[in-house]
Amino acid sequence: MIGKLLKGAAIAAVTFALASVANAGSLTVVGGADHSLSGFDLSGTTGLNNGDGVKLFDGDNDLVWLFPPIFADDGVPDTDGLNGLQLSGAPSTLRFTYLGSEAGDLNRAFYSGTSPATLLFDTSSGIGTFTDILIGTDGAVPFYFENEGGYSCAIIFCWENDDEQANNEDGIDWHVSLAFYQESATSVIALFGDGSGDLDMDDMAMRISVVPLPPALLMFGAALIGLGWFRRRKMSGTA
Repeated sequence: MIGKLLKGAAIAAVTFALASVANAGSLTVVGGADHSLSGFDLSGTTGLNNGDGVKLFDGDNDLVWLFPPIFADDGVPDTDGLNGLQLSGAPSTLRFTYLGSEAGDLNRAFYSGTSPATLLFDTSSGIGTFTDILIGTDGAVPFYFENEGGYSCAIIFCWENDDEQANNEDGIDWHVSLAFYQESATSVIALFGDGSGDLDMDDMAMRISVVPLPPALLMFGAALIGLGWFRRRKMSGTA
């Protein structure tokens, strides 16, 4: 009887240990400038509202005057692999969930951990569409938003853009921007500003969250490990 109780206790201990490992993945927004949402139109799908604080990132240089073109650092951090959304506790499965877009442009979101990059969503995707991806290493989460052409305006002039990216790993083109709202240690809302004349950050939104292992899988794995341990103990004559 004591042996059975010990076995049960050991299996329970392993179960708790595995549960801790499975939920060890966490998401952290590093750096960024404080920014309050204004003119935000995706409250219904994101739960965010005007006045909510986010962490904002954009390119190192920003066009502040069109003729002559003057570029100046506005003090908002860029993303360089060390700033932006960071994952710790890999390997972890991340879920990318589309939360909508207010933009008229064809904006898109990509997972950049593959070559070529994997399309996650575009503005024609259904709200709530999601993709789960196993991330094998800690560090900057490999994704980017992209503005597919579109227009930007300054003063009374407008011009057609090339495809511009807000890349969480590798920098942000000069007229687009990226922001994050930290919901919890395992869930963050990523927001895209496509540069079309405003900074309302509702041109595309998605939730990035850590997917925990199913409890049944944890129990099954714990049982296998526990039984294997006691089997070795018994074979060695020390059970």
